[in-house]
Amino acid sequence: MKTFSHSGTTGDTFSSCVAVKILGGGDFYLRLHNLENMLHSKLGWGLSPNSRHSGRMTEHDYEIMREFMLHQPYINSFNVWKGEHIDHELENAALHLETGRFPRNFPNQHALAQSIDMDLHYRNLQVVPYMECREVRKFPGRPIVINRTPHYQDGNQLISPVWKDLIDRGLCEQAVFVGLESEHAWFEETFKCFVPHYRTPDFMELARVIQGSELFVCSMSAPCAVALAIGKTMWVETRKNEPFDRLEINYPGRMNIRYF
Repeated sequence: MKTFSHSGTTGDTFSSCVAVKILGGGDFYLRLHNLENMLHSKLGWGLSPNSRHSGRMTEHDYEIMREFMLHQPYINSFNVWKGEHIDHELENAALHLETGRFPRNFPNQHALAQSIDMDLHYRNLQVVPYMECREVRKFPGRPIVINRTPHYQDGNQLISPVWKDLIDRGLCEQAVFVGLESEHAWFEETFKCFVPHYRTPDFMELARVIQGSELFVCSMSAPCAVALAIGKTMWVETRKNEPFDRLEINYPGRMNIRYF
């Protein structure tokens, strides 16, 4: 049985599952409290208690990821790493931020790090969903699910007119919001509209809600990573501090994603 590990964020970890699936699956270990140290050792990034990477990937993160990770048929077990031998260190994707002639997205970065033939597995990397959610949660009369977070808004000096247009067309009356309490409050304050907040205790329930929607509208976030992994129809607000073709969520083979 192959062994895999990751030190990254929850979204990074979900994105890495494309490599785990292609490589045949196995036992998955999460390295806790290691993200900042990993980026320092592999990329030479500085260590700072004020870094946005400081304090990430905690015991709580492991607990709320666990059911969704074990829901994947190719993941045999999901545990906290305690020194076990690892065949595939998925965090090595940090060493492959540049992907050559392939789109610079998370699946390709993880594939390069694990020496996966990217031409052979192009559809699996760019088109085919790499995580499953075989259960759904629906909200009658509210077929749209929203998440928007102040994180990863780098370069977004103005609110995209797409959000305003959607709200003018009745988005809030047709949707539920998922995410943190603070994100929900920020969304309502920003757009001066009421939208019900559905509190998801873990990523499995979040995946059920996204899977049950007809459309997921979001910014770049962990819920966005879940929607990308399960292949949902979605509209994604991107950050504007980098060209679009350099964003890690650029999936050119997905015809059911609109970026704005």
